[in-house]
Amino acid sequence: MAQRNNIVFWMWAQQAFGPGSGTPWHIYKSFPGGLEGFYRAGPRCWNRLDYVSEVQTESLAVCTVEEAMARLEYALRLGWQVVV
Repeated sequence: MAQRNNIVFWMWAQQAFGPGSGTPWHIYKSFPGGLEGFYRAGPRCWNRLDYVSEVQTESLAVCTVEEAMARLEYALRLGWQVVV
């Protein structure tokens, strides 16, 4: 289950920052708790980070982990392998 949670947070971040963005990787490596810790920190924290723009903060708030989980479940039902 931990692996699935990691994938969900990667999918959430990539959706918010955009395909091909290196920001999720930067967050994963540098933020306490990785992408899940970043998610749980919330918009107040995101607004204070110099590598997250106001537009990206809005996108992060609009995109939900529940949507990412639904996309992951759908992909797995189709037999797709999700690689992060």
